[in-house]
Amino acid sequence: MKVKIISILLGVMIWQGVSMQVNHALLLPSPLDCGIQILSLLKTESLYQSLVYTLWRAHLGFFLSFLLGFSFAFVSFRYPILEKIIAPYIALIQTIPQLSFIILFLFWFSRETTLLLVVFFLIFPLAYVELLEGFKAIHQDYLDLIEMSQHHVAYLLKKAYIPLIWSNIQSVLLSGLPLSLKVSVMAEVLVSSQKGIGFSLFYAKNNLDMVTVFSYTIILVLIVITEMHLLSYFRRK
Repeated sequence: MKVKIISILLGVMIWQGVSMQVNHALLLPSPLDCGIQILSLLKTESLYQSLVYTLWRAHLGFFLSFLLGFSFAFVSFRYPILEKIIAPYIALIQTIPQLSFIILFLFWFSRETTLLLVVFFLIFPLAYVELLEGFKAIHQDYLDLIEMSQHHVAYLLKKAYIPLIWSNIQSVLLSGLPLSLKVSVMAEVLVSSQKGIGFSLFYAKNNLDMVTVFSYTIILVLIVITEMHLLSYFRRK
């Protein structure tokens, strides 16, 4: 913990030093200016509204992707032929840039739907591949015991499969949630969303308010770090 604090303080000191050398808030605002702006933003209702919209979209998109990725991974594990059918499409989705998805979806869907779909097509293949690997890694002895059981599939998922691939589930959560938030903010900027952190960043950029851009970015980083710490805490529990 002490090392992390020292590292953060060192980073802030370097930032302050470079900011003083640049001496231009439009290019690189100082940590002090950003701190003051963050305190100011925390007093505004618009900040919390933007956070709610962005976090809601990011988490909804993530959990829909996770649930569908889990379902496809489980069925592909039980029926390997499905894995072979899906594999080319998973590879295709993984190679298409997110920007291309955004442009295409804007032609076909509303802005709100586009924002959800962009998160979905980022997280779904990640969740599918990671969870399928988890299912495949289950030791054959456990699989034999599961096959001998007469319980319903839902019961086996809860009592056997999910505990056996729990580390893979945690991996998807720890890697997927930050990605969902980042791609949501990016998509909000690119689709010109009228709500969310992306809109606030875009508005600040258009007004050449680099202090606010840095401040919103720091707030997002702190939110992601907090969420990751909470997930790690529950992981240990």
